[in-house]
Amino acid sequence: MQIDPSFLGLWLWWSENVTPR
Repeated sequence: MQIDPSFLGLWLWWSENVTPR
């Protein structure tokens, strides 16, 4: 199973936005 770099970037961006600081 390969991870798409662009997908990983999107996941990190999404995680930053959904996690309250």
